[in-house]
Amino acid sequence: YHPTDPRTARIAMGYSLGELTAVTYGGMFDLAEILRVPLTVAHDCAELAANVTLGVLFSRGPALDEGEVVRLCLEISAAGDGAIGISAVLSPNSALLIGQRDTLAVFAEAMRERLHPAVHLRLNPNRWPPLHTPLMWQRNIPDRVALLLQTTPVRTPLARPDVMSLLDTDLHYNDLNGRDIMHRWVDHPQRLWDAVYEILSLGVETVVHIGPAPNLIPATFKR
Repeated sequence: YHPTDPRTARIAMGYSLGELTAVTYGGMFDLAEILRVPLTVAHDCAELAANVTLGVLFSRGPALDEGEVVRLCLEISAAGDGAIGISAVLSPNSALLIGQRDTLAVFAEAMRERLHPAVHLRLNPNRWPPLHTPLMWQRNIPDRVALLLQTTPVRTPLARPDVMSLLDTDLHYNDLNGRDIMHRWVDHPQRLWDAVYEILSLGVETVVHIGPAPNLIPATFKR
């Protein structure tokens, strides 16, 4: 790695919109061409935020039972009074949930019997668009994004530096899978902890953070 040229880094990653930034910086997409994708659906994303709440689910004891959390979200969504889903897995004992209307309150009540007593849910008072959750299906946003990406040129076979997706640490952007990864990025959770673990397991000793502070990624590395 050369400190004056971040493109010589071994690997790059970004949380949420940061992933799009990393892929663009790596030369896979032209900035103006790729920006039309989120900008085209931005209005609908903002409208979806009107009746959703973000909650931080965390455990002061054992790791979260992610399977049971997903199962509970599916059951609440199936009731038809609003959808709820995991937006990000921040660590083995913390995750972000986003839900419509009273679904987080329903989750908080149900988790008393379904999850470990050390698990708590803290609500965030701000409005958050429900990126990386199935709530995006309600405006057909993933399919619309896929259609936009279909006509977005890929400029290089492999981003430099190599970009690892937070969808799955096995996924690295290239000219064959780049559009598909970005399509799935819309409604699948961000697995930040898995990415941090993978980077450390590769023996990486220096991590350069580019972006605003405070930031989840530096905080997660410090954990």
